[in-house]
Amino acid sequence: MGIESVVNVTISRETATIDQAGFGRALILGENASDLLKLYSSIDDVAEDFEINDAEYIAASKLFGQQLKPVDVLIGKRGINVAQIDVITVEDLSDSAYTVTLNGVAFTYTPGGVPASKTAVATALRDAINAGTEPVTASLSGSAPNETLTLTTDNAGEPFTATVTVNMSRAASVEDVGVASALDEIVASGVLGDSWYALMLTSRQNVDILAAAAWIESRRKIFIACSDEAAVITSGSTDISTQLQTRAYARTAYVWSGDQANFPEAAWLGVALPAQPGTITLSLKTLAGIAYDDLNASEIAYAKAKGANYYVRIGGVNIVQNGNMAEGEWIDVIVGNDWVQARSSENIFYSMVTTDKIPFTDQGIDLIANAQEQILKQAVNYGIYASYIITRPKASDFTALQKQTRILTDLKWTAIPTGAIHAVVINGKVHF
Repeated sequence: MGIESVVNVTISRETATIDQAGFGRALILGENASDLLKLYSSIDDVAEDFEINDAEYIAASKLFGQQLKPVDVLIGKRGINVAQIDVITVEDLSDSAYTVTLNGVAFTYTPGGVPASKTAVATALRDAINAGTEPVTASLSGSAPNETLTLTTDNAGEPFTATVTVNMSRAASVEDVGVASALDEIVASGVLGDSWYALMLTSRQNVDILAAAAWIESRRKIFIACSDEAAVITSGSTDISTQLQTRAYARTAYVWSGDQANFPEAAWLGVALPAQPGTITLSLKTLAGIAYDDLNASEIAYAKAKGANYYVRIGGVNIVQNGNMAEGEWIDVIVGNDWVQARSSENIFYSMVTTDKIPFTDQGIDLIANAQEQILKQAVNYGIYASYIITRPKASDFTALQKQTRILTDLKWTAIPTGAIHAVVINGKVHF
């Protein structure tokens, strides 16, 4: 007879773990990779798959070449850009309006009676679209009197949206292939595909930069773009930095560099990613292996006004200036807020899945609020926030119907970011 007949001890495991969002990993997206996605822990590992002149190798060497290098890096593969082509077919001839909407811009043909043919409708819409400013070219295909309208993006890799009224139909003839589709494929490839936080491209093409910026904006990630487009440091108003700023992208930072071939953005990420969010600002950083630019005062003023970052020599030290996103927010503020959002969600979720039941009572609300406050305290310790105030609702604040939904609302907090000092102005006075 065993001891269990007298003393029976049962141990249940309540040590569940959940995946945590990482903030120290970059994704280099280029065209030379053999695998869709692969993780590398050192530049020696990268050298096994890439030649030393490959853009991916050069970028990785700068990422791993900083004083505090990241633990690893992902290198992803993208294909050559393919232009999107849509075909619009006129289905019905009537006196109602025919409208094609491209990227939210409507192009309409309203016939003065029933149009003579489907070709007439397609021709009118073609002329209207080509007279517009959307980056799409319209042409006719097929045979009169039933020709169709063909829409082709002006820039391969720059997708467009198209909708039509009910008297027409739309079909995708050639699907867009570009940065956005490559990133979609990578993220969908598995756990590793979405494990990165910072994106950089080997491409310097504006169409690719804009596509990546648009893709990244709706995600809890950041993108560092780079090029040496001459117009950025002039009074021009159509350059890539101006376009990013005009679109108010808050998750894309652009760095202008005459040494773009050596991937200064990779070196910049190599400095930033190993640090705990909140403990570092992206301005005033020295980038190993990157040549500084000798910009004059006017060039610096133009770049700064357009939201660009740049690498110059001041006081005998090579440093990155500004450290901001295209929209104007500081990069470290975005990263810090992302960290708080991710860790708050994870900590609250962990509390919920490791507790048999969280009652809709003051005690239960406190359990959730305490999980949130634990992260806010860490954010203060790490220098993300200087202070915070958390407001906890009471169970009595909720109606019976609200409690029936089992959704806790009105748990709120506000915080003040610590900020950082990037420049100093001192006024002194000497007198007798």
